Amino acid sequence: MKIKIKTSCSGLDFAYTAGETVDAPEKRAADLINARYAEEAKQTVEGKPNEEAKETAGEIAKPAGAKRVPKD
Repeated sequence: MKIKIKTSCSGLDFAYTAGETVDAPEKRAADLINARYAEEAKQTVEGKPNEEAKETAGEIAKPAGAKRVPKD
């Protein structure tokens, strides 16, 4: 099951860092979600970036309403 780690955690055979998305075994994923160390990863539509993407085509995303400055 794909999960997004909210709090860094580790065990005998795994180590996850906050912010990463991992494919964990079902039982481990359920345990981490129940303990609030992780949340179920949101599925994205093929070819469309998710809303958490910070960079698009090498360009940092601008806040809504921000003006783009042309490059020289």
